[in-house]
Amino acid sequence: MVDCSGDYGNNGCSGGLMDYAFQYIIDNGGIDGDDDYAYQGVDAECWSNATSRVVATIDSFADVASGDEEQLSIAILQQPVSVAIEALDASFQSYSSGVYDDASCGDNLDHGVLVVGLTDDAYIVKNSWGETWGDAGYIQMKRGMNICGIGIQPSYPVSKKGDPVPVPDPTPGPQPGPQPNECGCSADSVQMCGAFGMMCCCGANGDTTCMATDTCCCR
Repeated sequence: MVDCSGDYGNNGCSGGLMDYAFQYIIDNGGIDGDDDYAYQGVDAECWSNATSRVVATIDSFADVASGDEEQLSIAILQQPVSVAIEALDASFQSYSSGVYDDASCGDNLDHGVLVVGLTDDAYIVKNSWGETWGDAGYIQMKRGMNICGIGIQPSYPVSKKGDPVPVPDPTPGPQPGPQPNECGCSADSVQMCGAFGMMCCCGANGDTTCMATDTCCCR
């Protein structure tokens, strides 16, 4: 998705919209699976051989009314829902457990995540920064306060019921992966920084930090 939906208005690791991604999947006749064409957290040329290895299809997509958390909750009870949030807030990035309810997290939407369920007071959200982030890769976000702009731009794919798509044989040929990371940047760190169009860099004390790609001295 990161590599191949640029013609639809998306910008790889620099961001995009879920609806653009859904339209790409529709026009492509489906999408390959993560086991075959895994998310790497870096921009790369579209691997065209894999794009035709379809493991899932959708027929259309739907948008939830912006700002209507009641409708968002109804949609989540039917299927997972893609949402855009502000994720640059330090308290969000350092989340580890419990219900996240920091009202200072704004609505400057810069990151896409997946709401997979509900509790009485929180959305259960799956992030894309690996299992070492948050609560095994997930975060619970407070309902009813449009936290981090979660209710502004929700959408979800729609597919007709029917037999599952047959899974084809693996795509031949090696898939290029990211370059080895120096300076202590883990794969999760590279992935998180890449989500903001940044690079994982060495900090002054040997730690790591996210920096713009034109200012990072090493990676």
